[in-house]
This record gives sequence, C-alpha cells and structure tokens, in this order.
Amino acid sequence: MAAKVLDMKKNVHDLATEYPEVIDIMIELGFKDISNPVALNTMGRVMTIPKGSQIKGIDLDSIVSLFEEKGFEVINVPELKKKEVAKTTEVKEESSKPAFDINKLNIPDFAKAYIREDGTVDVDKVPDFVKNFLDADGRIDPSKLPSFTSGSDAKREEEPASEGTNKPKNASEREVLLRSYIERLTKGEDLETVRKEFVQNFKEVDALEIANAEQHLIKSGVPYQEVQKLCDVHSALFHGSTKQEKIMNAEKAVAASKEAAQRRMNGANDRKQAEVKAQALVAEPGHPLNVLTLENEGIAEQIAVINKLFEEGADRSVITDELNKLRDVSIHYAKKGDIIYTILKSRYDVTGPSDVMWTVDDEIRDELRHVTDGTLSDEEWLERSKAVVKRADEMIYKESNILFPICVQFFKDEEWEEVGRDLKEYDYCLLKEEPAEWAKASKEDYTHRAAKEGKNGAAANDGDIIFASGHMTPYQLEAMLNTIPLELTFVDHVDMNRYYNDNGEKKLFKRPISSLDREVYTCHPPTIEPMVRSIISSFKSGAQDKVEVWMNKGGSDVLVSYRAVRDANGEYVGTLECVQVMDEIMEHYKEKFQ
Repeated sequence: MAAKVLDMKKNVHDLATEYPEVIDIMIELGFKDISNPVALNTMGRVMTIPKGSQIKGIDLDSIVSLFEEKGFEVINVPELKKKEVAKTTEVKEESSKPAFDINKLNIPDFAKAYIREDGTVDVDKVPDFVKNFLDADGRIDPSKLPSFTSGSDAKREEEPASEGTNKPKNASEREVLLRSYIERLTKGEDLETVRKEFVQNFKEVDALEIANAEQHLIKSGVPYQEVQKLCDVHSALFHGSTKQEKIMNAEKAVAASKEAAQRRMNGANDRKQAEVKAQALVAEPGHPLNVLTLENEGIAEQIAVINKLFEEGADRSVITDELNKLRDVSIHYAKKGDIIYTILKSRYDVTGPSDVMWTVDDEIRDELRHVTDGTLSDEEWLERSKAVVKRADEMIYKESNILFPICVQFFKDEEWEEVGRDLKEYDYCLLKEEPAEWAKASKEDYTHRAAKEGKNGAAANDGDIIFASGHMTPYQLEAMLNTIPLELTFVDHVDMNRYYNDNGEKKLFKRPISSLDREVYTCHPPTIEPMVRSIISSFKSGAQDKVEVWMNKGGSDVLVSYRAVRDANGEYVGTLECVQVMDEIMEHYKEKFQ
C-alpha cells in the first residue's frame, strides 16, 4: 500500500481534497474553521498548515506528530525558530525592521492567510485591500493597519477613546471591517452582536458606499453567499420601534454621506438629490418606482395582518392562509430580478444588489413555500414563519432606501421607459386596484432599438435577422427550430408549404423536400382535403385561431395542433402545424396523480 504523503507546502484545500481524513484530523487539532465548506474553499486555498499553526498558536511539532500517528509521511516541514536564536547576531541584522507578530495584526484571519512569517506578501495573490497596509519593501506596516475595534476579542490596552475615534476612517478600512463581519458570521457569531457593532461603525456611512463595498468584496473573491450575510446585518440601520422611526432611520442612512457620489447620477448631483429625485419618481403615477412602491405597501399591509395573528396566537391554519397570500411577493421579486438587477449588473456593473439582494429574494420566496407546505412541526413552523416575515418586511426598506436610490443614480430616462414597458408583462403584487398607466412607457420593440443603435449597438453580426424581441443568425435560428421537440410545418397566406423543421430523427408525418413550394392541399388525400380547407378557411376569416386533433399513431398518443399565425395587427400570415408525441407527458401526470 502506497504511503500517504502530507506535503506541508500544499494548501489545506488541496490536502483535504487528496486525503479527506485531513479535515477530521485538523478539527481534532483545533482548526475548527475547516469544518465550514465555504472557509475550506476560500481560505483553504491560500492557507498552509504551518501558516495556520502560526495564526492559531498551535504547536507545529504536535501537528506533525498527530499526522504521523495517523499513518502520514509528513514532508517539507519548515524549521522551527528557537527562542534562543533571537539573541544571535543573525537576528540583529533584522533589528532595523519593527518586530512582527502576525497574531497581533488587527485584520481578519482570512487576510492573515496571505501574509508570510516575515510580514511580506505575495503581491500577485493578496487581496487589493491588504496592499493598502504595505511599506515600500512590500512588508506589512503595522502603523498603517486600521485603528478600529473589530469583534469582541479585539480589545485594546489603552484607555477607551471618546465616541467615534475607533470608527473606520475611510472606505478601505470600512471594507476590511465588513470582511471581518463576514468571517465572524461564518464562524457562527450571534447575528445581533454583529448588527450592534455594524450600526455603531456604519450609521453615518452612505448606503451606496455599503453596496459598492459589498460589490468589491464579491469581485475580490469573497463568495456572494458569504457577502449575502451582510444583507441582514445592514438592515439594522433601518430598525426602530415604530414604522415612522424605521422610515426616519432609513432616510438618515441614505442621506448620511456628506461627500458627493462621484458617479453619473442623471441629474442627481449627490445622495440627497438622488433621494429627492427617487421620491419624485415614486410620486409619479404609473412610473416603475410608483408601481413597485405601491406593491411594497400592499406587501406591508399583508405582513401587518400576519404579525397581528402572531400576536393574537391564532391557529396555524389561519396564519398559513395569510402566509400563502404573502407568497405573491414572488411576483414583485421577479420584476426586480428579471429587470432591475439585470440592468444594474449588465449595463453599469453594479453587481452588489444583483448578487446579494437577489439571493435574499429567492430565500424569502423559498422559505415562504416551506412554511406553507405543512411539513414542519408546530414549534419549528412558528419560529421560521416569524423569521421569514421579518425578512420580507426588511426587504421593503432595503428596496426603498438602497435599491431605488441606486437605480435613480444610474438609470437614464429611456431605461425607465424600457422598464415601464417590460413591467406590463407581469401581474401586480398584492394591489387592490391597478395603478395608473404610465404614458411614458416605451412602445418600442427590439427592431426599433436596432434601427436607432445600428448593427454594432444591437445585432452583433451583419447577417443577423432582427426580430421584435431579439436577433439571431439564420444558422442559429435553424438550429433552434430543429431543437424544438415538435414536428413543425408552416403554410403561408396563399396556402403554399414553405418550411418544416428537421432534427434528423424519423418523423411521424413525413415531409419530403419535394413537398415544399407546393399547395398544401396537394399533399393530402382526397378524403382529408376538405377538412384541411375548412381549417385554413376558418383561420383566414378569423372564426378560429386553433384546431387540435388527438390520434394514435405508431403506438403513441399524438396531439396535432393547427394554429393561425397572425402579425401584430392581427392579419393572417399563415398556418402552423405542430405534431407532438404525448406519451411521456401523459405518463408523468399519471404517476403524479395516482
């Protein structure tokens, strides 16, 4: 049997992948974080065992001994520095540099993973924010480290300073602090403890800066699932004992920054103006922000109904009925996900809301489904129901005071008009009556956009076919049509066979090439021709739009559907025949309802 070789130069992630038992051994040694898959997949990729032993203060000799007891051959173990050596002349050569102790660095543990024992870093791998703390020699300069307090274990020996002196001084320090919050939450620290500290350090920070910092964290390699934990933390900025206090606190958070946001704001020169403009758009009947805000008011009313039932101790069945009504938030969240987040992310590279808030939306939607499916015990059901209702309530304030102002800062007028057009495709969410129609909503489709922007701005290829809803090359179009799991045949407005798709498989209804450009009636036997003429005639007259025929062919149940093809003005263009084998679909529903 080949020996198990543990190479101390390899990172922890690679060792655990090669030998899964490494995880249990390291947990036994005191490396508890390795049990977290996210930590293993992020910190573990840059952390070696010797580096971890230094950060955690775990004796390296003990680590080597335990791995050898478990049957490993340990190689590339770094030589341990004896305390006596510190008094030799070799160390005196380093006396010009300040003493360096990685365990005393006031930065999160995951950042220490990038720092070598002598204080130098690998510049190609280190996160950007760590580079802010380097001296001219590329070595960590303790004097440049953040001066703020981070976590319960970051206590200082000096006397407490006056209020505010330990707060992060700039965006870089605030980003480091946000990273530390993520690390602490990942390790299981109480959410309310982190929230309290967040409010202390960020209550005067611009909401857009927080969103930008979250976006930068994601771009620098922190998984969005981890950054998402901050979403519930910074909602603490909006907390108050009454709804009025919450709104007031939220407005203060949005308008807190005294510096102008150095971005194009479409007429809003700073955060206060952005807030004012957002309020004006919310008040404009039918504007997308007006519609989304009205829906939020409906959501808030439904939440109030549910919270009252919680307070009264109503029966589970009664509360569940109301929770089922709240599940309509999925309509509201779909509008954000399909339209708002997409524009921010694809056109302006504002990924924070799309990667973080979008995930929270999905979690709220999924959790509402779980608490209404009847599978939870009463105790767990009540706890989870209250929690998800609270998250849905907090999302209202996040939209109004973070998402909407950010949109105002970036969206051009024509983009709001596009959003107004696209919102018409969705149902309304928890509204008692439909909002006013917005006259400015765009009526243009993709062909108008292509005409305005030209080929370079719209269709990427000169040979593209431009449709009202997009563009494709003929090659792509044919491949797509041949992939559709139906046999399709198109007959034009003068009753000529013009097209059929072909995926290369045997067809139920044969379509020889010779049938193309022939009158459709010549392709049917005399006994069937009258029926074909009758169907097409009814389509042309407008008497019918579809005719469906069920039959058994070749031992399979088959649906043949004839459909009138009409243009946007309702004019007859031709007839489409769709042939679909229904065996698998019928079997699926038979098993489902047995």
